[in-house]
Amino acid sequence: MNTGKDALSSGLYSSDCCDWEMAFDTGDCFCRCPVCASLCEWELLEPRGPLFSSNEIEDPEHKAF
Repeated sequence: MNTGKDALSSGLYSSDCCDWEMAFDTGDCFCRCPVCASLCEWELLEPRGPLFSSNEIEDPEHKAF
C-alpha cells in the first residue's frame, strides 16, 4: 500500500525504501518513511489482529489510584 492510503489489515509493515518496520492498525493512514521521509510503498510482513483490544483501553471514569 502506498503512502496516504489506509491500511486494509492490521499488522507489521515494511517500507520499500529503507526496510523500516512499523505497525499499522486497520484504517490507519500509511505515513511517509520515518527514516528518509520519502513517499513509499508499505508491504505487509506479519498480519495481526487489532493492535489494542477493548480490554486494554482504560475507562476514563475508572481511577486506579
